Amino acid sequence: MGADLIAFAGAAIDRGGGALRSATGNANRTWSERRGAVLTVVDDRGHTGRGEASPLPDYSPDTLAQAEAALGEFAAGLPGRRLSGDASLVDQLQPWLEPLTSPAARFAVESAVFDLVGRRHRRRVFELLRDADGTSGEASAARATTCSLVAAGDIEGAAGARTAAIKLKIGHAGGDDPAGWARELDSVARTVHAASRTALPVRVDVNGRWPLAVAVARCRDIAALGVELIEQPASPADMPALLAALDATVPIAVDESLHAASECEAEALFTTPACRFAVLKPMVLGGLGRSAQLARLAQSHGVEPVVSHLFDGPLAMAAYCELALYLRSPTAAGLSHHGGLDAWTLPTPEQLGDRDIAPSPHPGLGFPPGSDSDSGSDSDEASDSDSDSDSDSDSDSVSVSGSDSDSVSDSVSDSAPDSDSDSNSTPEPGS
Repeated sequence: MGADLIAFAGAAIDRGGGALRSATGNANRTWSERRGAVLTVVDDRGHTGRGEASPLPDYSPDTLAQAEAALGEFAAGLPGRRLSGDASLVDQLQPWLEPLTSPAARFAVESAVFDLVGRRHRRRVFELLRDADGTSGEASAARATTCSLVAAGDIEGAAGARTAAIKLKIGHAGGDDPAGWARELDSVARTVHAASRTALPVRVDVNGRWPLAVAVARCRDIAALGVELIEQPASPADMPALLAALDATVPIAVDESLHAASECEAEALFTTPACRFAVLKPMVLGGLGRSAQLARLAQSHGVEPVVSHLFDGPLAMAAYCELALYLRSPTAAGLSHHGGLDAWTLPTPEQLGDRDIAPSPHPGLGFPPGSDSDSGSDSDEASDSDSDSDSDSDSDSVSVSGSDSDSVSDSVSDSAPDSDSDSNSTPEPGS
């Protein structure tokens, strides 16, 4: 990052998102809209950075109202804060993030600051993450692959998927429904067979739906079909016992078990033979730094990290792509085009291709110059709202904070150009 000292002038908070073209969900819940808050931070030279806070209702540990409240507190205290170019960006941000009780707010703050610093210094976020931990690598080595969501039994969708892997949402059959389980297992088997025509790995996601009494047998049944991984088969409370009952022939991925886990608790999961993958959702884990920390811990035990999403908007997806590029895992990330992206007016991140995730030619989170004028808000109102209790406000703008609110607001709206005369030039994620 260099020895440059960055002084912050203020921040703005806007709302974005809207109704989905078609509902999406899992065995636990369906969502008809996705909304979030966009934090824009600005420095004393007029550079800006943006981050997204979009908790998923009835899934995330926080709500949009709580995230906005936390972002408001952060924005009020931002003017005058400074970052040094001589220390790790992740480490410097920790004192800023710790007071924020909302994981989504922490993610938005960290993403926005990384975006600003990257744009100011002509560095992409995945490069800043490497700078923070001392790793290095050529841009040509920064590649990741995608995974798309396909309905179990969708033979045509499985055979025609253009991603590097496909994911099935299962878990609809309860523990006392053996007939339902037999039908679900048959759907998975037919989908795996269809995907095998193009050698596509298939993963299944149970979202913690199986009681421990049936989870062991069902995991073995699914593993026998040759799936790549079985994601969160049981509740976080039951997962330690489930993992202890399985061996390495049953490839388990932990997801919800990591959301509130301490480092010791996460490591206890990673050291079991059956735990082969760690699903990382920065919006619920509380940021890129925390996700990267968990990824490194997982990798130290031979567990592969898989970056995934919450049907969030383009700013969050861009940050997830940058995290996947930083990790360079051989396992496909849980990222692909999804309906939540269409609820925002921001463009789909350039990093996200059909099969591959590749570096954007633009610094920071990778959005092209000129996209700053679009906060990502969507004027369409959902007829069936899943948003939080604060959604009755008609205003897109929530708050602006700075040493001079007018000057900060102007800076955020106009944005400094990506090219900065004193900058160093460089070339060039479900739930």
